[in-house]
Amino acid sequence: MTRSTVYVVCFILVAILLVFRFTGLPFGVFFVVGKSMEPSLYAGDLAVVLGKDYGVGDVVVWSYGGFSCIIHRVVNVSSSYIITKGDSNPVDDPPVPVNAVKGKMIFHVPRVYWISFLLIVFGMYVFFNRKHFVLESFEKSSSTVFLTMVLVMFSIMVFSPIMSPNVMNVKVPSLHLSSLIVDSSTGDVIVKYSLDGLWLENVTGCMISSKSCTMFCSAESRNDTIIVHVPGDYYSVMNEVGEKNFFIRLNASLSYNTSLFGNYIVYPVFSRLRLEKFNAIVKVFNPNIFPIKVNVTIYFANEVGVWETESKVMVVGSGERVAFDLSDKKFSYFQIQYIFIGKTITEKVRVTFNGKF
Repeated sequence: MTRSTVYVVCFILVAILLVFRFTGLPFGVFFVVGKSMEPSLYAGDLAVVLGKDYGVGDVVVWSYGGFSCIIHRVVNVSSSYIITKGDSNPVDDPPVPVNAVKGKMIFHVPRVYWISFLLIVFGMYVFFNRKHFVLESFEKSSSTVFLTMVLVMFSIMVFSPIMSPNVMNVKVPSLHLSSLIVDSSTGDVIVKYSLDGLWLENVTGCMISSKSCTMFCSAESRNDTIIVHVPGDYYSVMNEVGEKNFFIRLNASLSYNTSLFGNYIVYPVFSRLRLEKFNAIVKVFNPNIFPIKVNVTIYFANEVGVWETESKVMVVGSGERVAFDLSDKKFSYFQIQYIFIGKTITEKVRVTFNGKF
């Protein structure tokens, strides 16, 4: 085979590959650069693409242009788009329209094989044409070098590097804690996040802990918010032992196979019981989100100097008012005693005196 014939054959092969590359036909040979597909593919490998019959787990090449291509593995497929991911990348790629997929990789040639093959072929060509390399004139040598350079340039166009297309505006997903509040009516802790490029899927773990008590809890996710259901009894224990805060540990799954691990400190609001007196009626009101055990004592007398007492122990629920009518007592005092943040609180109020309020 003459030298001109070799060049013609090479140019024809390059032209055919260029036609497939820029016409969108599902065939091509691609040169891999970067480390996003390691250890499946390494920089310098050749990926051979044929057909578009791909599914989850297959490696495909997609592109918005002839020279800007991505070779990644398919992780999700829908009717209008696919989602791919590099084997060594931490997150998925943005959704890709199905018409941007050039084809499925059917096999790849490691760099050590194809480079070794080319070196062997080139060495054999030089060996069998050594007389021509020695005897040809300088002019012919220059033209040979020029044609070789042109062939190399066309080859680079065919095997254009696999790179991220510049037309894509890829944002780095982020998550930040936006707010953390305690619902004053239910005691639930509402954890709200600021999400960019991510979304909450479900809560996989929840635990609340303080110095005196640790327990698992239930939680649910709603859009950008996690609602932690804290039992009212847990607040009661905190109140009795005098603790003012506790920790919430959350595990949640996010989009793109990512996870959330959060550890937050919560400061619930504790309020003292209120005694509300109207004429001879006394009401005990509990404004807290947990029940409180109360010792109630009524001091009364129908004549001066002779006092009697009535006592009872009761639990006043969250938001509950308990009323006591002392209108039948000529002289009376009303007293409550309870634990508030680890301390004993005693409150006493005069209700009736000589039959008057």
